[in-house]
Amino acid sequence: MTPAQAGRRVCILSSVHSALDTRIFHKQARTLAAAGYRVRLVAQHERDAWQDGVEIRALPPNTPRSRRPLLWWRLLLEALRSRSDIFHIHDPELLPLGLLLKALTGRAVIYDAHEYYGDEVRTRHWIPASLRGLAGWLTERVEKGVAAHLAAVVTVNEHMNARFLRVQPRSAAIHNYPPAEYFPRMASASRPRGVVYAGVLTAERGLETIYRAGRILHARFPELEIAVAGPLDWSGLDPAIPRDAASWRHDAGVSFLGALPQPQIPPLLRSAAAGWIPFRATPNNIRSTPNKLLEYMAAELPVVASDFGYMRAIVADAGCGLLAPADDAAAQAQQLAWLLDHPAEARAMGARGRAAVLARYTWAPEGEKLLRLYRDLIESRRPAPTAGG
Repeated sequence: MTPAQAGRRVCILSSVHSALDTRIFHKQARTLAAAGYRVRLVAQHERDAWQDGVEIRALPPNTPRSRRPLLWWRLLLEALRSRSDIFHIHDPELLPLGLLLKALTGRAVIYDAHEYYGDEVRTRHWIPASLRGLAGWLTERVEKGVAAHLAAVVTVNEHMNARFLRVQPRSAAIHNYPPAEYFPRMASASRPRGVVYAGVLTAERGLETIYRAGRILHARFPELEIAVAGPLDWSGLDPAIPRDAASWRHDAGVSFLGALPQPQIPPLLRSAAAGWIPFRATPNNIRSTPNKLLEYMAAELPVVASDFGYMRAIVADAGCGLLAPADDAAAQAQQLAWLLDHPAEARAMGARGRAAVLARYTWAPEGEKLLRLYRDLIESRRPAPTAGG
């Protein structure tokens, strides 16, 4: 870090995510703090805290969507009090706040786009079906329109970055790759018989497929546990499928573990025989690279994934697992059963996946991109030297 950057203040803001979100805290905030930035993170958390050099200012956790606008005033006050040189916002609903911070402070504001939000809005079940298309279009227009007036945009892949480059020349694709140090190599080559899904689980991410495929697997492997670690959203699910954890456990061998802190994820993955990503082929899913896929691979876990998009390309290229048609519960179950019945081949797939992550998909190079963007923003705002100065 140059003298011009030393001690620079950064304020990271989110009304939607947990303060310990994997991308926001474990990758970006920790990287900035380790590089010498004074980082304040304002997001949902149990209490104010300091962790890994990051100051966490807590918003009420588990705030429902209808009450999140009440958090925006708190976010604005925390941001202004931080007297930061750079503000980094992580939710599209905070884009107006970004414009306000720019107007009030004259400082750089970065917008971090995690998803294809327009496509996501078009699948939201809480929006009337007749309005989803219009809502998605408006989301995209507002997102790009505001981003054009901010200092920079951070995206999660090159395809998304190309969209923003049309309106914001200072856009950077910073992939959501896992920190290699979070996934040390397993001491033993053996694995228990179990399947894991880690992350938010919704209808679009395969909630129904997990139940239906789980019933097939449970009939064949009565002792098999399918562990789901992450928040659940039942909206849009077939009414015939039960909503209570006891029925899922009895019918399909599925255990709901809830959202787990990031340090608990690697041990969970090491306790399984296979990782599962039964996503449906929505526009957002087709273009995304799920963080869970790369974490499974980093943990040397063979995977079964839906056969489309970037997932297909990564799994096929690395030879780290098996693919199955999206929404085909029987095919997904068959591929998982094959991994369980062929442990030697499954271990070889896991080893190939880990090798691919270490070679191409780790956070360290992405963290350098983030630091380079910050350096560029700071350097671009330094006063020009005076003549003879």
